[in-house]
Amino acid sequence: MKIYALDKTNIDDFNFLVEYSAAEAIKRDEAYGFCVKEKNAHVGALVGRFVDEKEFEIMSLYVVPEARRKGVGEKLLDTLVEVLDEKEANLSITFACVSDSDKDLCAFLEKMEFDEYKSLDSHMFSVTVGMLANSKIAGTKPGSEFISFNNLTKKQLSALEKVKSKGYVPRPSGGFTSQAIEADMSIAYFEKDKPMAYVVVEHENDDLLMLSSLYVHDPDQPTTLLKLLKSLAYHLTEKYTDDTVLLIPTVTDSSERLVTSLFGENPEINDILYTYRKYIPGNDEINYDDMSLTEFFNLNHEEYYDATEGNEGAYLIEADSISGE
Repeated sequence: MKIYALDKTNIDDFNFLVEYSAAEAIKRDEAYGFCVKEKNAHVGALVGRFVDEKEFEIMSLYVVPEARRKGVGEKLLDTLVEVLDEKEANLSITFACVSDSDKDLCAFLEKMEFDEYKSLDSHMFSVTVGMLANSKIAGTKPGSEFISFNNLTKKQLSALEKVKSKGYVPRPSGGFTSQAIEADMSIAYFEKDKPMAYVVVEHENDDLLMLSSLYVHDPDQPTTLLKLLKSLAYHLTEKYTDDTVLLIPTVTDSSERLVTSLFGENPEINDILYTYRKYIPGNDEINYDDMSLTEFFNLNHEEYYDATEGNEGAYLIEADSISGE
């Protein structure tokens, strides 16, 4: 196995290994990553960033199914630990456990001596489109005042970016023009060009969606919120099958109460957000606090690059070599 760095010059070639938000962070020089190449194919990748000087967040960790249980994941994490060994930091990875492969990730991280950490401040709930159709927000066709994102003007999109309030205003991780947004599902409501409410749905994969942003200018007026959610449910039930999963994160007590009120005591509504952490003790002899992971690779770990290929060694081998076809 060989390790190659990922950066904004080559990250577009690795969409099959890296989550969209992590790839976008690399393009903005806000995250760093590397991939594993085995024989003639790239089979796994890890991307992360420092959220503060002591906390490194793993944003994306993925190994292609046919290369799992062959040491690829261990190689990615061991490499990261080796890089961070000069710093004192907590490694953390947070993900929604919605499939058997996610449960495998839990077991893998525990094997790698990560400890489960339960955050009291954030939660993630999983519902299906079929459950939406039978909930208190069973879809009704939206009125003309609710505009799908694919019909918003540049002026309206710009207005969404400028929304402010006294509280937390959730925004899509890649902005309101992100390619991950389901533009026909996401809806906004304006009064005289002023955004009064919006809901954003992002595409995770063919069977998984994320309600990434929900905002209402006046949360004390539940009518707008209810109409917004009913419009969302209508669009979802029109486009997706009943077993399609919608992830709903909650970051405040009020948003958690909202989910509870919509679905009652449904036993299928579970908190599925997991965080695992591992502490890496620092090495006081050398201080690389101001050095990016990419710089660290270039300066200290030439073995992470092929001697003849240089950084270009990270570029994509034909995808056919991954599937074995």
